[in-house]
Amino acid sequence: MTWSRRQFSAALGLTPLLACDRGTRSAPREAVTEPAIAVTEPVVAPKKPSMHYQPAGPDYMRADGPAPFSFDGEELLEIRDGVLIRRDAALAEISRLPLTDVTSFAVLRDRSLVVLVKPAASLPRVHHVVAGRSKASYASHGKLLAPTENLNEIWVVDDRHVSREQFGTDNLTGMMVPNVTHVLPQNMGPGFAALPDGTIAVSSNTAILHADATKLSSYTWTGDSEHLAPGPGPRTLWTSANFDTVALVSLEGTEAKVIARHALKPDETILHLAGAGEHTAAVIARTSETAPVEFTLAVYTTKGEQWRAPLGGPRQLFYAALSATRVVVRAEPQYLLRAWDLATGKPA
Repeated sequence: MTWSRRQFSAALGLTPLLACDRGTRSAPREAVTEPAIAVTEPVVAPKKPSMHYQPAGPDYMRADGPAPFSFDGEELLEIRDGVLIRRDAALAEISRLPLTDVTSFAVLRDRSLVVLVKPAASLPRVHHVVAGRSKASYASHGKLLAPTENLNEIWVVDDRHVSREQFGTDNLTGMMVPNVTHVLPQNMGPGFAALPDGTIAVSSNTAILHADATKLSSYTWTGDSEHLAPGPGPRTLWTSANFDTVALVSLEGTEAKVIARHALKPDETILHLAGAGEHTAAVIARTSETAPVEFTLAVYTTKGEQWRAPLGGPRQLFYAALSATRVVVRAEPQYLLRAWDLATGKPA
């Protein structure tokens, strides 16, 4: 399931996660089990941008963390005004989930959904949605959801923890039950990525953290990334570095080792970044003293930049998401969706 780093801790969907701790970790950190469920603040004003965002310049805003939409195969699932909408390959609406106040969701391996609902007047709940209907709901403390390799377990993320939790049964029916809870350090960023093996990566100022069912490991990374996305390998990630570089890194030993790095031009900055497998897409702002800011979508592989497409428009907030064949960008506050063929850059 958007926000400055201050907003990342106060409202996390991964929202101001936490204050800065400039120390670097080079050794794995063991998990700490904390079964208690914390109460989170109610979410209001759903018409505002739904993920992290922060002012980044006089004419543009930066969108941190993942987009409020993602692909389920070639269909798009989009949170819009607190409602989860399913769209076909032409971006036409197919259906709407009969839930309101939706703030985050994840697609499980059987293509069922987990959907986080945060009403203003009651506690958050996770709904397990099968065939378009809520099969069951569970009390939750989380702010973002991500899948694991198991159908009855998910990652639940808040501003202090990342927990691997299962749907409650028997006397715990109606609850999300933590199997392991990793305490996050106080230098977190808003980026996170669910990896194909069911693990999860989270960004911080000085490292990329990786959580599995038993431990939380830290890999040194000085890129100060606001964005993480799964790469082509089992422990590879696309990331932005200092808002002026696109990088593919591998989590090895005690550091995030660079596989490929593509620097932007001196007058360009990354506003949002998404990735899937061999490709990553960056929304870029180009500033000039003599011309209005220009917004561009650029797609990269390890070989470098593949194509660009102009996004146009005045000051806006942009998010991107990728499937195996397409890239979609949403411009807010208009909620304008546009798609391109991932391989060729032609409008889809």
